[in-house]
Amino acid sequence: MATAENEIYDATLLGILQKEGQIAKFLDVVMGFLYRRTDYYHIMESRDSKLGFPQGVAQRLLIQAYEKYEKLSEKRDNAKDTRTVIPSRPDQKDLKNKKASDVTKSSSQNPPPTIQTPESSEKTPTKNTETLNRC
Repeated sequence: MATAENEIYDATLLGILQKEGQIAKFLDVVMGFLYRRTDYYHIMESRDSKLGFPQGVAQRLLIQAYEKYEKLSEKRDNAKDTRTVIPSRPDQKDLKNKKASDVTKSSSQNPPPTIQTPESSEKTPTKNTETLNRC
C-alpha cells in the first residue's frame, strides 16, 4: 500500500496514539489487536492451511514494513540535508540480540516523552509532535 493511501487511517491511528501517549504503548495496542482479532500469530499447520503464516513469515512482514518506512525516512532526511539530534538510544546492534520484552522493560525505566499533537493543548509540545505532523 502506498504511503498516500495510508493517510485515510491517520485520524484513527492518531487517536489511539494520543490516548496511549507513547509509541511503545501504541505498538502494543496494534500488536495486541493482531493477536486478538487476526491469525497473525498463528503458525500454519500445513501448506494447505488457510489460517496463519508459515514459521517466521509474520516476523518478516513486520521487519519489512519497518524497513520500508525507515528507507523513506532516510531519503527524506537526506533530501533536507539537515540532521535532527536523536536522544541517546541503545545501539542498533544491541537491539538485534535482545528480545522485544527486554527492550520494552528498559524503555519503561526511561519512558519516552509524551506524544503531542495540535489538538492536545494541555501538555507542552515535544519533538514527537514535529514527527507526527510531518506524517
